[in-house]
This record gives sequence, structure tokens and C-alpha cells, in this order.
Amino acid sequence: MIFNQHNLAQAVAKYIGANFREHTPYVADGPQGVMAYTSRYIKANPKMRIEFKRIIAESDIMAVYRFLKPNSSDLGSAVVDIFRVEDG
Repeated sequence: MIFNQHNLAQAVAKYIGANFREHTPYVADGPQGVMAYTSRYIKANPKMRIEFKRIIAESDIMAVYRFLKPNSSDLGSAVVDIFRVEDG
């Protein structure tokens, strides 16, 4: 929803809780931190696409393996994010 559809506000409202903690040191915690960072990233990379390869969940831990291409001429990168999920 965020990166492929650019539907940032709806995705953050639906999936990012008030207690969200970001592991990236230059991104602030919470929904506002996600909004600020991702809106800048989308603006800088409007043709970016993400292809989700694997989503693995066990208990309250999720690993998301995705392929990210900032633009059509970029070779892309494999990325893994690990999350702890609260309340489902």
C-alpha cells in the first residue's frame, strides 16, 4: 500500500500502531516517523516498485523478504525486514 500504491496515510492508519518502534536510526518512532520518512522516500523515488518474495511469521515475529527497485534502470536490492507484531 505504501510504496507500490502510494497510499501512505491509509496504510499507516491501518498497520502502524502508536507504539511502533523503528530500527533505522534516522527514522523516528511512531506513525509520524513512518509518514515523514516514507513520504520523502516516495517523493525521491516515484517509480519505485517492491515485489514481496516471502513473508514468514512465527508467534509475534515476522520476517518480510522483498525485492526493491527504486526505478526501472536500477538493478534492485534484496531486503529483509524483521518485525514484532502486537495484537495480531
